[in-house]
Amino acid sequence: MLYLLCSKLRTVKKTMKPSTVIATLFLVTIFVGLILNVAPAKAESSDIVILSNSIYQTYGISPFNFNQGDYHVAGEVRNVGAQALHFNMTCTFYDSSNNKIGIAYLTDTSADFGPSYLHVLLPGKTSPFRISLSRFNPEGDFILVDHYAITINASITTLYKLGLEIMQHESQENAGTLMISGEIKNIGTDYIDGFNVYATFYDSQGDVLAVSSEGGGYTLIDSSGRSGFPPSNTTSFQVTLNDFPHGGRLQKIDRYELTAEGYDYSLWDAEGQLITPEVAYVLGSLPTNTPQPTQAQSPRPAQTQDSPFILYLVIAAIAITVVLSTIVLIKHKSK
Repeated sequence: MLYLLCSKLRTVKKTMKPSTVIATLFLVTIFVGLILNVAPAKAESSDIVILSNSIYQTYGISPFNFNQGDYHVAGEVRNVGAQALHFNMTCTFYDSSNNKIGIAYLTDTSADFGPSYLHVLLPGKTSPFRISLSRFNPEGDFILVDHYAITINASITTLYKLGLEIMQHESQENAGTLMISGEIKNIGTDYIDGFNVYATFYDSQGDVLAVSSEGGGYTLIDSSGRSGFPPSNTTSFQVTLNDFPHGGRLQKIDRYELTAEGYDYSLWDAEGQLITPEVAYVLGSLPTNTPQPTQAQSPRPAQTQDSPFILYLVIAAIAITVVLSTIVLIKHKSK
């Protein structure tokens, strides 16, 4: 572009005044700088890496066979990019003849299941996910899933605040149900109108076996008359894993990991289901004794920001403008 600019300059310098040439070069420099600086950063779907995933079925209803329950694909992803992201997933299910028999998505509006993933995934952090598919087709017959495929898309998000910290937790089994209870603290400065706690369950190899979450709106009113989870306060939580003991599946669980996310009250509908949030309160930290999963794959290094490179280009363009303007003035005065 600079070569073409110099060529044009030689053809027009005889007919244009030096001040006009300088003004033109200055405007071109500003235009180039604005293009380079305001071009929006793009989120790459490849920045969301699946670390592990598996499929299982719940116990279901009559004929009471855990192999004829609803299907759940549970797993874990990591943000290996340099920016906070919101991600979505599409899971396509196939039978043994590779015929497509169903499609399911991450959703917050399911009548049977609450949110199962973080809506804001910070760089380097992980999020669980669970995608569910009914065991019945539209005709009411059982469907038999043989395999599935997951696709991911991501978008950059900037509306989030530091807000939560899990203070302590413990687990116990009762009649085939695994229960995790603990305490969570609002470490931010805002009242939080609702939150969810997510549990990811792993086997001894670090692969995800199941994902569960529980939470909802926080409706208590404090002494100031405000409702919501007050700053600097602590409250209890409980997450349960149901319909998982059959076939020895519960015994395969080796450990679990917790995370959490808070939301504004306006993001919950009248039936208590979460609407995709615009602002989320992210987890600050976990207790040091929280078990860490074995990674299924090594994430690629986080991408570096390109802002310094853009700055160098703008500086170089300004310098070239100054040099060319000086040459034009010298040549004009020498005539």
